[in-house]
Amino acid sequence: MVEGPRIQAHNIPRQVSFKDANIGRDQSLYQSSLNAPDLFKAHAIIPHLEVPEGGSLKDIGSGTGRVTEILAHHFSRARVYGLDLSHELLEVAERDRMLMHPVYGNACEQLFPDNSLDATCSSTCIHEILSFEGRTGLQRAMEVTFRELKPGGVLVIRDMVIPDGAEPVYLYLPDDDRRQPSSSDKELLSEVEQLSTLELFKKFHRDFGGGAAFDYVIESVEGREFIKVAPEWAYEFYMRKDYRRNYQNEIHEKYGPWTAAQAHHLLEDTGFCDISLHVEHNEWIIQNRLEGQVSLHQPDRHGILQKIPFPPTHLTIVARKPDAPAKRASLASFSLFDAREAIKDVQINREQGVLAVGNVRFSIDPDIAQGTKRTVFYRRDPAGTVIKIPRVDSENPHNAFKAMYQTIERQQVLTEYGVPHLKIVDYDRSGPPYRFIEQERLPENARCAADLILSGELEESDVQQIAELVNRFELEGVWQLDTNPYNWYRLTEPSGETRMVYADGKVYPYDEEWAFTRKGLLQWLMPELLPGPSNELEHRCAQIPRDLLSRDTALWWNSERPMVNWWRNFLDRRLTAVL
Repeated sequence: MVEGPRIQAHNIPRQVSFKDANIGRDQSLYQSSLNAPDLFKAHAIIPHLEVPEGGSLKDIGSGTGRVTEILAHHFSRARVYGLDLSHELLEVAERDRMLMHPVYGNACEQLFPDNSLDATCSSTCIHEILSFEGRTGLQRAMEVTFRELKPGGVLVIRDMVIPDGAEPVYLYLPDDDRRQPSSSDKELLSEVEQLSTLELFKKFHRDFGGGAAFDYVIESVEGREFIKVAPEWAYEFYMRKDYRRNYQNEIHEKYGPWTAAQAHHLLEDTGFCDISLHVEHNEWIIQNRLEGQVSLHQPDRHGILQKIPFPPTHLTIVARKPDAPAKRASLASFSLFDAREAIKDVQINREQGVLAVGNVRFSIDPDIAQGTKRTVFYRRDPAGTVIKIPRVDSENPHNAFKAMYQTIERQQVLTEYGVPHLKIVDYDRSGPPYRFIEQERLPENARCAADLILSGELEESDVQQIAELVNRFELEGVWQLDTNPYNWYRLTEPSGETRMVYADGKVYPYDEEWAFTRKGLLQWLMPELLPGPSNELEHRCAQIPRDLLSRDTALWWNSERPMVNWWRNFLDRRLTAVL
């Protein structure tokens, strides 16, 4: 028996959902931070796993799938599943995978049959479950894992760990390391990126868990100021101090999910046996992000502050389900959401004019419109709507399902921002993941913006309407519209007035890489980038050469074309200042 406290509810921040906490997360930055140490993570887990030939392994919170893919190569004769709740990350996993099987799902909900998996593992996901699902969610995740494992099956968890002990430490943080933006910076630094480390700590104290989740005092010792704080909160700060660009997302996560003793208690209470704990000092983090930047101190027996080593950064836990005479299930006849398999639920009979999505049937016109991610059918009976499904021949089915999710789950964003758009009439109620959307149909007089650009019929008022929407989205930097001209249509009202309507409906988390002034604007200013009329194309999207993006933007922004002047007049100056 390992002595020590159980996990307490007050050790986690104010609860927000995983979906809400990831709004606006810079996914490219997040993915690169996940990818960097993946080989190290996999090698920390593999020695503890036991997966027989023909067996099965589940990786909880697999993210981009890079660790899972390494596991799949190591256990090449087993079936390795990567479970994640993020469509964005699963899209990357689906694109790059060779052996692993991406699976959409929540770790707190059972997807696999009882007694069916030989092993389960997780790397730096447990702290997210605790942060977004709370203590009860973490308990459910462990109970689900226990049920799914075969008798004798092994669980390996590697995550961060709360330092032992409640005796305060003296944390030294520099106040002279502010980063100032320069006029040569193409990308202006955010407020958080400019703060000194000490200022960032104070902001962390104000923001974490709604504010004042912990106490600290500043003490002056021999002319230097130290923060006197519990080891747990010193750890919470210095382990995240470099994640400044995603600060608003990271602030919702409790990095240390448990102490070693708390982890042992939770698994033991769930029913696991043969539990072993392996604490670890991640030397890369210590050498590259801590040493020389922050330091820990404690008073010796004479009351003189002495520098102390950083405590363990990570904990690997190995546990086993008792090898009781329970019935072992087979996965041979088991089905769970797999994007490639889910596509097969969609059956199209053009001759009979029937579209079947699972048990739901639609009467459709045989003519279809193809998008890069979705296929659109005109509904025949009753008429007046369109049916959108994931493109059945998609090379990346997770990408196709993600597009459905981005339309259905984020309709309220379009309403909140006042975006004229085609309303959703119905959708796949069994989702997510969603297999169909029924949406309003464009009226006969609708004109595609891309066609208007190509024919020279685009008007200044059209640009003004879209620019006003772009200004709000881009300046807030939370959500992003697809400004592809093939997704926007001019509608003429009975009064003769016109309005621009967003026909696609997708809303993305904001991504600087796809900022409007970087890519979206090019599609409107340079007709030569548009491949052709909307009714003649299968892939209706501007083709932007990569080298064009790297050129001086003045080459196209300073053009005398009328559309350039329109956009220059209506886009907010804070956006156009970088052009």
